Amino acid sequence: MKRYSSMEKSVIYVSILAFMGFAGLITCLGLTATSDDSIVANVQKETETIGITLNTKDGFVVNTTLNNLTTLTETDVSTMLSNAGLTSTNMIDIISVNLPSITTIGTAASGVFLNAKSLTSVNFENLTSITSTATFQGCQSLKNVNMPKLQTISNSNTFNGCTSIESINFPSLTSITDSGVFQDCSVLKNVSLPKLTTVTGNSLFQSCHVLDSINLPSLTTLTSENAFTSCFELRSITLPNTATLNGGGAATAIFKDCNRLGEGISTLTINSASTNIVSNTGISQGRTAASYSSGVITFG
Repeated sequence: MKRYSSMEKSVIYVSILAFMGFAGLITCLGLTATSDDSIVANVQKETETIGITLNTKDGFVVNTTLNNLTTLTETDVSTMLSNAGLTSTNMIDIISVNLPSITTIGTAASGVFLNAKSLTSVNFENLTSITSTATFQGCQSLKNVNMPKLQTISNSNTFNGCTSIESINFPSLTSITDSGVFQDCSVLKNVSLPKLTTVTGNSLFQSCHVLDSINLPSLTTLTSENAFTSCFELRSITLPNTATLNGGGAATAIFKDCNRLGEGISTLTINSASTNIVSNTGISQGRTAASYSSGVITFG
């Protein structure tokens, strides 16, 4: 059998009208061979494309019943793997996900794509809510996340340990109500959440060591122990002066060990009802400890 080189960019199109008793018709099943042996599988229905890509020589995964799904759970992904003769161990072979019909990821007891360590990109262009825990936790290669309509994250550790994400922009996200959502994203530098109003989960960005700036212009309430603890490079944060922040206690202050926060400015104003904002360990290299009183953070 002839082996096609990457320069030939050969594409094999296979049309199947019925497959293993599936009642509906599969319009088109396309397989694209590439030089790194990754196999792209997708199902087209009208203008919608549904697909999961695996970097494996052994097979590909497509469950055509996903055409009618709007909620995705861990069980759905496991079934897709099983139907292709694969097991949960093949989760590490998934390199991209494109599921535009899904509006909710949730109801699973554990992460839908937990520890999919080869996953680099996800597209959920109509997703509005994530309710499962640890949805993408441990996806160490994940860099590109497209969720322009995402409004709520209501369970923990959604992107915890995604150590390749460098920037986050969720233009429609309004609320986060659980812990560790972006914790340990170790190369995350910039964050823009222009419509985020409410955060009630701990360790929101804890240990995002190179996080440089964050834009939260609509924030009203942030109740989060260790929200930015150990964000050593955090210099700039944009938030309204009416925002109320509460770090829970001195040992879990909002900006604990944010050693560079406030460089170039002398004060930052927030709502006077805010508490437990800075720790007693000092907030900026080469300066004295920051202090907080009646809505004003004063940098030493």
